[in-house]
Amino acid sequence: MYHRVVHGFLTRIWDVDIIEVDFATISVKEQILIMSKTDILIGIHGAAMTNLLFLPPTATIIEYVLGDGFMVNNHFRDFAKWTGRSYIQLRGVVCR
Repeated sequence: MYHRVVHGFLTRIWDVDIIEVDFATISVKEQILIMSKTDILIGIHGAAMTNLLFLPPTATIIEYVLGDGFMVNNHFRDFAKWTGRSYIQLRGVVCR
């Protein structure tokens, strides 16, 4: 449900192709190839966000942080800053 809402919202605002990828199901080589062609990375805070290091220099990173973000390590924000990429952090809660 959530993915459909986000997909619909983003495609109405921008003329973009959105591809959902589960990196746990593909090889590291495939992950790097996908990341090297990604303009906007949207992901939930976690180890898979480390792949942002393979993004093009002009890419934007949007990181979704669950909870209030108080205890969140900002290393993905820092990676983006150190590599000159744009970064946005979204904070939210889990709804069940």
